[in-house]
Order: sequence, then C-alpha cells, then structure tokens
Amino acid sequence: MTYFKRGEHQMSGRQPGKEGYQEAMDAFQLFLKKHPGSRHAPEARFGIAMCLEEMDQLDAAYHHYEALRGQYPAPKVIEIKLVRIRERKAQKSR
Repeated sequence: MTYFKRGEHQMSGRQPGKEGYQEAMDAFQLFLKKHPGSRHAPEARFGIAMCLEEMDQLDAAYHHYEALRGQYPAPKVIEIKLVRIRERKAQKSR
C-alpha cells in the first residue's frame, strides 16, 4: 500500500504518477506469487485492481474486481468499484 500511496503523490502534471502504481502492482503480484493461499490474497488482488483503475486500464480493473466477487470481505465495495468503472467508461464514450 505504500507504493500505491506513492502513486497518489507522484504528480506528473495533473495525473498521478503511474510509476508508483506500477510498483504497487508489482509488489501485490509478488506477494501473491510467494503467498498464494494467504488470507491476505483477496486484499492483494483488490490492490492490483485499484492500481489498474488508477492507471486508467478500466477493462482490466473491471475484470479483476469482478473476479473478487464472493472472495473480498467487503462485497459492497466491489459493487461500488464496478459501478464507478462503468460510469467512467460511459463518460469517456460521450
């Protein structure tokens, strides 16, 4: 999560720093590789989805959030994230 927060604070112009989000995603993926059965695995997968969303990779983020349905401890958060992405995609297509 430290890398994710770094991405929020690395402003390049008006956009958050994608390098920080990529570092965070790499760290979450490494955690999952080392500890695939961990009770924290759903949080790591959620972290990957958040990074993808922040890097504006909305289709990939949406699929990651969808895959977390039934696994993530806060199902309403997943639904909110899915709605937000659908709204962002709708705005972009206007």
